[in-house]
Amino acid sequence: GSDCFSKDFLDIHPLMIFPLKGIGGIYGFAIFSDKLTGNAYTRAEIDYITHMFSVLSVMIQNDMHYKTSITDPKTGLYTYDYFINKLDETTAIVRRYKHTAGLLMIDIDHFKNFNDTWGHLAGDKVLITMAASMSAVLRKEDCLCRFGGEEFAILIPETDAVGLTALAERLRKTVSQSEVNVNGNKLSVTISLGACLISASERAEPKVLLDRADKALYFAKTSGRNCSALFP
Repeated sequence: GSDCFSKDFLDIHPLMIFPLKGIGGIYGFAIFSDKLTGNAYTRAEIDYITHMFSVLSVMIQNDMHYKTSITDPKTGLYTYDYFINKLDETTAIVRRYKHTAGLLMIDIDHFKNFNDTWGHLAGDKVLITMAASMSAVLRKEDCLCRFGGEEFAILIPETDAVGLTALAERLRKTVSQSEVNVNGNKLSVTISLGACLISASERAEPKVLLDRADKALYFAKTSGRNCSALFP
């Protein structure tokens, strides 16, 4: 309330303070000073302003809850469910407009060993650093998600096999060059990537595409890890 303001300030600038309230608490305050005309606010104006900010509070609350529901709390990346919906939408667009898109499945190499050696807090640092490093490489329209555990997935609209392969290698190098500091130790990890092209000609379902990308990922891991593979 007005306890946040000095008495001298309030004497010079009479204020009306409207809290923006929601389920999560108070999101902020809207502060109205005196009118430029010098006239007092009417009861109808105050009622209108109160209603307007009640609606705004609900809009802020809904937006915050929606963002929370589709993002992973640890990395800030999209969730599995959101990604699957985007993949379904993208395959539909590819078919309709005869475009191509790409799908990448990514796994951190020997992540269990890393956690066993350095602890899960260090593992969390790696996940967060990886998320930021990969996001910096991607375009705004690309969709990066934490698929589960140490596995990530990326949906890349409007790309071809050459572009998809080049992006996979760029991501691999970027992650390998990223470091986290754990008790004075500079640590890094590598990743393996499996790529799959989404084309209009074959009309593959999302489940089939995920299976193909996963097979390419398995091939990369069995080929020595720290590499990428494209499903033929």
